[in-house]
Amino acid sequence: MNIRNEEYIKAFGNNLKELRTAKKISRETLGAQAGIEAKQVYRIEVGETSPTISTVAAIANALGIHPKKLFDFEFGHEVEFLKRAEVKSLGSKRIGERECETKQFAAKDYLVNISVDTKRNVPIELKAFKDGKMQFAVEYLSYETELPFDSSLFDPPKDVHLSEANR
Repeated sequence: MNIRNEEYIKAFGNNLKELRTAKKISRETLGAQAGIEAKQVYRIEVGETSPTISTVAAIANALGIHPKKLFDFEFGHEVEFLKRAEVKSLGSKRIGERECETKQFAAKDYLVNISVDTKRNVPIELKAFKDGKMQFAVEYLSYETELPFDSSLFDPPKDVHLSEANR
């Protein structure tokens, strides 16, 4: 029986890379401080391998964080993601029956607005703008909290041509 969960392993790696780069630490430095090779740090970050519990503890220690922070990448943590990003509040608005707070942050060439239900603390809609024009929008019809979260989800899918997504 294969219990390897590729999505979870990739999400862990993406989170590690995000935490490492936020602290402006190179793979070489992190590897040296954690007692592993820089190549191993790379393999973990890209999801080629999953670390042992001992390696997770060593990496967390080298980053100066609690090990559970390395696993803080599931849906339901968008609010924490927004706190780490340079986020600007755009104020409150109603979306249907819900009172929402809208926040804006930069992601690559886009300005992304995400509206969060203030009562349930879950996202309601996400809109991405480039050069002042909306490129795509996502409306959350339901919200599951046990799915892997990865900040790269804010990038449009590779097979979506943004000019088509705006129609």
